[in-house]
Amino acid sequence: MAVVLHPRAHPGRGLQVWCGATGLSGVPALDWRLDGRPAAPVAVRPMAGARPPAMLSAPVGRAFTGVYEFRDGIAPGSTHDVTVTLPSGESAALRTQVLPDEVPRDPFQSFNVLLASCYHRAEDKAGAVAALVAGLPVPHRPHLALLAGDQVYLDLPTLMNFEGTLPWLADRFERTYVDNWFGSYAGVLGCAPSAAIPDDHEYWNNAPHPSPIVQESIGAGSRANWLAAAAQMFTAFQRSEPGGYERMLELDVPPLSFFLMDNRTFRSPDRVRTLPPGGLVQFQDWARRLRVQGLYGVVVTGQSLFQPPAPWFTGVFGDRHLSNYDDYPGIMSTLVRLAQDGRPVLCLTGDVHYGRILGAHDARTGAELYEVISSPASLVTSVGVDQFAGLANKVKGLFGHSDPTYRHRSAPAPPDSFTPTNVDTKFYLRQKYPLHGEKGNHVALLRFRRAGFGLELTVSYWLVGAGRAPVETTISLSPTW
Repeated sequence: MAVVLHPRAHPGRGLQVWCGATGLSGVPALDWRLDGRPAAPVAVRPMAGARPPAMLSAPVGRAFTGVYEFRDGIAPGSTHDVTVTLPSGESAALRTQVLPDEVPRDPFQSFNVLLASCYHRAEDKAGAVAALVAGLPVPHRPHLALLAGDQVYLDLPTLMNFEGTLPWLADRFERTYVDNWFGSYAGVLGCAPSAAIPDDHEYWNNAPHPSPIVQESIGAGSRANWLAAAAQMFTAFQRSEPGGYERMLELDVPPLSFFLMDNRTFRSPDRVRTLPPGGLVQFQDWARRLRVQGLYGVVVTGQSLFQPPAPWFTGVFGDRHLSNYDDYPGIMSTLVRLAQDGRPVLCLTGDVHYGRILGAHDARTGAELYEVISSPASLVTSVGVDQFAGLANKVKGLFGHSDPTYRHRSAPAPPDSFTPTNVDTKFYLRQKYPLHGEKGNHVALLRFRRAGFGLELTVSYWLVGAGRAPVETTISLSPTW
């Protein structure tokens, strides 16, 4: 039996926490304390079994999760101690800071955002990623954590024989989440209020399309069971909002506004859409609001927006990109119009197993977009490929050229220009903006500071186990009007 608390980011100004308990047969009573005093938080999503009755193979040893919010006496930026105790006496404690109400006006202070994606627990059972985050210097400690997808790998190991029944899949997926949320990834989930979006491995590689390396995704029945079980676990462990979460999360820390775009959960097999019903309209409304309020847009996606459509073979046997779907032009044209209104737009993502900073400039209109990629936190095992790379690295070692990151990809150089599909804009990618590529397991730390009439963004990549100072890139986010 165990219980754990993780802080959550949300649009209000209260203190929100996710609570999880394992090894139980029924919903536990919870005794809460806030700053040492008895408390009664609002149940945003009351404690319930991660697996509902239809997904149960046995009623014992279950995980229960819920989301709770403390609203009274909570000031922006304040720090609080939260404790929850089960009837058995098991307890969990959390010390966390509430999101500030704005980016600090003191030029010597910053608003810090941790960006991470692609965490494979089998390669980090000792918790090296969590240790890295816990050891960040005080000026770099995050106020907000953005988890950009693949927080779990439900479709691994590749050679495992999964069963296609709903109870078996739900039980398997629940145990995978418990291993991460209660174990090696807990230090990252607990470092700051977090917000998460899924990518394909919250479901399976290239979901919702059948994958030749995931047998249960090929048959319609087992594929439907997998989707249902995976979506249920994502709701139980990663979503803060109750219900279907079809309205995507918007977080304001003026002059920043974050839009967390779920392009995976509602992605259609016919490639008509990646967003939930009404999602494009919500995104367009968000962009209009930013123009009125004079805020800087930060868009978080599970895949890069600067990728051309994947060709047929790659799309069937590998991964399709956002640009393979019909709602991509609407997404990109909304971003472009927002940037054309005079404030640079920042795109954050993961997925590709390398880190990179990219600057995009539309010479015709002056629109500027930047992209920061952080991937992976812990590189997934690739059967066969890793063994071959290891052998090649041993040969290099004989000549003094071994590479400790031999399993990782290097960030590719971008093309000179990029034209989004069906969007009347041409971005130049290599003319004047800084470009940095990162190889190896890492997280990215984004520090926002006030600078004149705009913002200064410093991006630092912290390599897991490197024992060296990070490489830093500074970008000026200034109005162009």
